Amino acid sequence: MRLTLLGTGDSAGVPHVGCDCETCRRYKEEGKHRTRFSILVENDGERVLIDASPDLRFQFLREGIDGIDAAIITHAHFDHYAGLGNLYRVIWDPLPLYGAPNVLDAVLDEYSYLPFPRRINVEPFEPFEVAGLEFTLVPVHHPPAETYGVVIRDGDTKVSITGDTSRFFDDDSFEEMREPDLLIADAFVPADTTHNRFVADRISDDGLEFADKHMTYEGALDLAEALDADEVALVHLSHYFDNEYDELADDGDSYVF
Repeated sequence: MRLTLLGTGDSAGVPHVGCDCETCRRYKEEGKHRTRFSILVENDGERVLIDASPDLRFQFLREGIDGIDAAIITHAHFDHYAGLGNLYRVIWDPLPLYGAPNVLDAVLDEYSYLPFPRRINVEPFEPFEVAGLEFTLVPVHHPPAETYGVVIRDGDTKVSITGDTSRFFDDDSFEEMREPDLLIADAFVPADTTHNRFVADRISDDGLEFADKHMTYEGALDLAEALDADEVALVHLSHYFDNEYDELADDGDSYVF
């Protein structure tokens, strides 16, 4: 099994449009990008996409991807599903599209013109098999949207993914995600850095959450420790990070098990 992080940025991406902060200036000077969230999972010659970034066309071209065999959508926020339109005239055959019923209702209502999605409803905590791997959707906390993390199992190997969540969610989901070989987790903003007032005022008193729906850098590391994760890749990163933080993933990072 190989996982490739196609996009590691937050909903605005990095560099941020119209921003002249130190991070955005550095990214522009270096020609770097943090594109919006997507993950490619490859196994047994098949490719499964977890979430469809608005930057999907650019990500596929960058990584040399010419198609996928299935897709999983975790929730109905634009930065996690709007890239489905980029698959028009790329996907010609029916594409299995997995997700919780409420998520697929919202997504497929907007993309009713696309000819390729083959809807497959998945209930939380009910494993399903794609590409020889076992996937499980687990509810996480990201109000007001209903959002799901993804647990992938391949024999004794386990990967837990949560693109959008606060630090605290239900015990059943926590137990399902425990002891992963790799945790891929939302770390929207560092709590210990000076930000504009909009950001600073929305960080929780304990420094673990942003606006009750994202984890801070500190919150994501706290979750990793609580889950006893062997390895951590932090994603959904804003332009408020500089070079001084560990475990920050980059677009194109791959993990092989």
